[in-house]
Amino acid sequence: MRALLLLLAALSLGADPGPPAPAEAPPVRWSVRSRLFLRLDPGTRPDPDGTAEPGALGQFRLVAREGMPADCGRPSRRDDPACVPLEAEAAAWIGHAPGAAPFADDGVVGDVTTLRARTRLGPVWLEGGRHWTTVGGLRLTRLSGLTAGVGLGRVEVAGRVGLVGEQPHELAGENLEFGGEVRARLPQDLRLSAGVLSTAPADGPARTRWTFAGDWLPNLSTQARAAATVDVVARALVEARVELMAEPAETLWLRGYGRYAAIDQLLPFGDLLAVFAPDPRGELGGLAEWMAWTTLRLRLDAAWVGIRDDHVGGRVRAGTDFLPSPGTQWTLEATGTSGPQERTGLLRVAGRTPIRGTVFGTVEALGDFIEGQDPGGVARAGAGFEPWAGWFTYGALELGRSARWADRLAGLVMLEHALGAPVRWGGAP
Repeated sequence: MRALLLLLAALSLGADPGPPAPAEAPPVRWSVRSRLFLRLDPGTRPDPDGTAEPGALGQFRLVAREGMPADCGRPSRRDDPACVPLEAEAAAWIGHAPGAAPFADDGVVGDVTTLRARTRLGPVWLEGGRHWTTVGGLRLTRLSGLTAGVGLGRVEVAGRVGLVGEQPHELAGENLEFGGEVRARLPQDLRLSAGVLSTAPADGPARTRWTFAGDWLPNLSTQARAAATVDVVARALVEARVELMAEPAETLWLRGYGRYAAIDQLLPFGDLLAVFAPDPRGELGGLAEWMAWTTLRLRLDAAWVGIRDDHVGGRVRAGTDFLPSPGTQWTLEATGTSGPQERTGLLRVAGRTPIRGTVFGTVEALGDFIEGQDPGGVARAGAGFEPWAGWFTYGALELGRSARWADRLAGLVMLEHALGAPVRWGGAP
């Protein structure tokens, strides 16, 4: 597995779109992104041989899409297979955890998270390989297999079949999963869906669940969503969500939500945490975001959390974003939580500002407050720049001391390479 990950990472860094294709065959569009994080913390437990190596995490993603003819925008070519091209994607990560060798063969782990291909033939679409999907359910889950669907006017039917439950070092899981879904677009801007998903583990009883969802969009500024998942065997509600979103003014966004989740039922088969999972959790809250001026944004988020009387708590978060000029942002955020055992608070101050050319600097400080304990915090200062187009580098120094986080004085280095895709890191403090 490690050799495959290293090979894919090397391909992502050295990918080349190649020479231009003839005019009658549009060239393949490439999108490549790779990242490497290095973290050196002197307080990290050394390896058995006494060496203290940095923690490292490498990520990459490569997407290739077949080019489309220039006239694919015409309605007459909407179902033309040439206008819905083949798409392929590969994504993986590889990491090194210092001091992990006593618990494994070595401290290097990794996983191929996505390796898929998707195409469309008229109203039918097909996607195969290791990919993520919601067909038949409510949450995105990873599947090593095939998903497919067909559009029939206002109705779309989709299905999935494959293996799930693989560990990072495994090629495929051992649990068979299959299911289907029907989606309908009704008048009055109402969309409804019903799906069923069945999982047959290798060493346990099968699990079948139904998911029902609705989405109502009466206008561009109002939307309502609701969804629920029930287990057939347990005859119990596994998960439910309700969301209401509104934009009463161009500068004001409102959202209310309610959530319910049976944690033990959401964990995968064989997960020992299911035995110790907490009771069902519920959350009811709302948030508001107001762009008071073009340079000032205000945010407020509050929620009631809990199901049982002895497990009720709450959360309040307020934040301010100040954007005085392009590339500059300052954030002040305060969060308070209250639970059955303790009350906590977190104060965050962060900023990002250009220095010269592509060089910019960042600062961030977190103040941590836990009832009955001494206050603590973490601070980070760093700088980043683009040495070449599509390449990005960032370095920072961290200092922390808190009851929640172990004392540390650590360095962080990040490198990012993008080909055919914008560099995303560093957009916010």
